[in-house]
Amino acid sequence: MRFDSLTFYEGDILWNGINNDPRVAEPLGGYFTTLTVEAHTPSGWVPADNVILSEPLDPYAYYQIIDLDFDSIWGDGIRIRGSAGGTQEFTSIVELVVHGAMIAADFDGDNDVDPDDFNRFQSCATGPCLGPPSTGCYDADFDGDNDVDQSDFGMFQLCYSGPNIPLDPDCANYN
Repeated sequence: MRFDSLTFYEGDILWNGINNDPRVAEPLGGYFTTLTVEAHTPSGWVPADNVILSEPLDPYAYYQIIDLDFDSIWGDGIRIRGSAGGTQEFTSIVELVVHGAMIAADFDGDNDVDPDDFNRFQSCATGPCLGPPSTGCYDADFDGDNDVDQSDFGMFQLCYSGPNIPLDPDCANYN
């Protein structure tokens, strides 16, 4: 999966009276003082580059909604990390919305479409109208018609780049 940005919805630091108004007394926690984005890759968690926040982190703002934009990063998961504020150092997250794209045919997430990906695609093939795909093969049904057939193989061919040759992220959008 390619990740491009995310939206962080901060919780209420006054939830259930756990903190006083932070303008009056230092809160116990519920907010970040620093924030980074990391993607999970085969080599572990990797930080995203050039993270830009739509607004600064503010312990006095309740329910902040912050968009984080960053250079595209590939992985199978994403998280935010940072330093927690307050005397007991905890954070409050209501929701995290991730924006990105699954690149059709790059099943192993190595940013190319090569024979390894073809082997996975081939193991998922059902033929026309012979679906649904087996468990773990739904991502090979590129056209969403409940089978893995020649139409899906056509999309696979459009995305094929070869070993260690970066794929075109828009390859599945060509008609």
